[in-house]
Amino acid sequence: MSVTEDEKRIDRIVGQNIRMKRTQRKMSQETVGKALGVTFQQVQKIEKGVNRIGAGRLALLASVLDCDVMDLYSAPKGDPEATHVLSALLEQESDEQFLDAVSALPIRVKKHLWDLVHAINDPD
Repeated sequence: MSVTEDEKRIDRIVGQNIRMKRTQRKMSQETVGKALGVTFQQVQKIEKGVNRIGAGRLALLASVLDCDVMDLYSAPKGDPEATHVLSALLEQESDEQFLDAVSALPIRVKKHLWDLVHAINDPD
């Protein structure tokens, strides 16, 4: 199965956010790689959006970087792709698959998702 352009765009945004969080915490790619059980080259490729990162490893990475998983999906403010990224995520699955995926999320992530949905529906 080939990766769509929307999925590639999401991978790049996630990678950029990983790099930003890692550098803010003054962590090396090698340190992050050891925590994840991968090489620093793999971390480089994830940060560039070349290689994808699985959900379990992304959750571990968020813990290592002391942030929420949803922080890693956030497009930079003012980025015209921000709305597009959320739309792309929502369009990936059927309603039933999406609801199943949401129900499997940790409560902390569900709260952030709820806050996001609430903000979209009631911006005032």
